Amino acid sequence: MLDLVRAASLTHFEQVVEEFGGDPIALLQQIDLSPKLLNEPEMLYRYYDFIRLMNLASESLNQEAFGLHLGCRQGFSMFGSMGYLLKNCRTVGDSLINLRRFFHMHQTSADVGLSISKKSVTLSYAINIDVKTSAIQALDVSLAFGINLLKTLTSSKINIKSIHLQHAAPADKKRYKNYLGLTPLFNSTFNGVIFDARILDRVIDEADPQILAILSTQLDLNNIGYVDEMPNFVETIIRQNIAVALMSIDEVAQHMSLSVRNLQRYLKEQDTSFRHIVDNVRNKLAYQYLIDSTLSLSRVSDLLGFSNYSEFSRAFKRLNEVSPKDFRNIHSPRKRFTRLKNM
Repeated sequence: MLDLVRAASLTHFEQVVEEFGGDPIALLQQIDLSPKLLNEPEMLYRYYDFIRLMNLASESLNQEAFGLHLGCRQGFSMFGSMGYLLKNCRTVGDSLINLRRFFHMHQTSADVGLSISKKSVTLSYAINIDVKTSAIQALDVSLAFGINLLKTLTSSKINIKSIHLQHAAPADKKRYKNYLGLTPLFNSTFNGVIFDARILDRVIDEADPQILAILSTQLDLNNIGYVDEMPNFVETIIRQNIAVALMSIDEVAQHMSLSVRNLQRYLKEQDTSFRHIVDNVRNKLAYQYLIDSTLSLSRVSDLLGFSNYSEFSRAFKRLNEVSPKDFRNIHSPRKRFTRLKNM
């Protein structure tokens, strides 16, 4: 899985850091990132470095709400051409569908999920690379930014029913309500928001169908080359559904309008298999739950689709040569802090 994000992800980073009395260039240089990223939005760099940069900024500036503050400042301009396309879709629903469709052109290391029922819509965000460090600040940026987009699309006339975060609740929850308007449900099974489905039919003010047609053609041409990334599609489907149920290869093949035999053949051509992809998804999600949430190990096991904790422990140890319990003790910021305090 590629680990890339456009430098536009740092929109307003410089201003926010300076607002809190920090030096944005020095922060970038501490993790060997080029200052050019602040002025050249189309440059690419590792999303893992974005996560590290958000953590560093939060700790150095002593600002636990750094990610929320930055995300609330970012808007459609961060997406470049894709942002203009989203603003010129006919309806909010069309815009969100195109957000999911083209998001990988902004960032290859995360997925946007969109689940629609009769009464509600779930818009979610999931990191799809191995992250063996806290991703709380990066997730907060994405959540605040996503809510900002929804409010812009709907002229702030959206009824958000609930906000969800996979990480544990902080000591002070008030800052989330101050920034987002609603206190999230922490230790959740996904990162995202649930809102009233009726808003999908809302016509976007001043949308221009001619601009939409031009940008759609342009982005479709740039999109060629991603369409055949079969393993990525399979991984996305598994990740978006795993909190409800671990999908079988038959179900995934049906979802993709393929026969099981053809799906297996396509995956083999890419030197992978359905089992390998499932293991990979489970392992990446396990990292996030074990590091940033306070969910019990048995609950993490359930959320990853294992029949019991023993099965989860064996699978995790096979891939990581350490048990889930020991991994949490080593990598969880809260566990590290407790050990240091007791020394």
